[in-house]
Amino acid sequence: MLDINTAVAKFSSLIQSRSSIRSLHGSNSMGSSPLRMIGEMMLNRFATQLNSQSLLAEQKEDIRDEILESVVSSFALAGFLGIDLNKELNELIILLESVSAEAS
Repeated sequence: MLDINTAVAKFSSLIQSRSSIRSLHGSNSMGSSPLRMIGEMMLNRFATQLNSQSLLAEQKEDIRDEILESVVSSFALAGFLGIDLNKELNELIILLESVSAEAS
């Protein structure tokens, strides 16, 4: 079973691997498999979005409270909708790790 700290570490690592300019703008997806193209787009979008959000977040004093509120809201919504977040996160991590490994 995936715990929160493991998921945070894995997603952070995968997204940080995309943070270089070469990864964000220099990847050549010509001839790539559809799975890799989807994963590349996902990682690049997350990395770009998180880089800009982190710059803004550093300036907020209550960022921990906002993150916690967002996580709790997401967990509650997933519970109401019957979404198995553990399964979904595991599958997403596997996809992103395979894309990242394929790109290396």
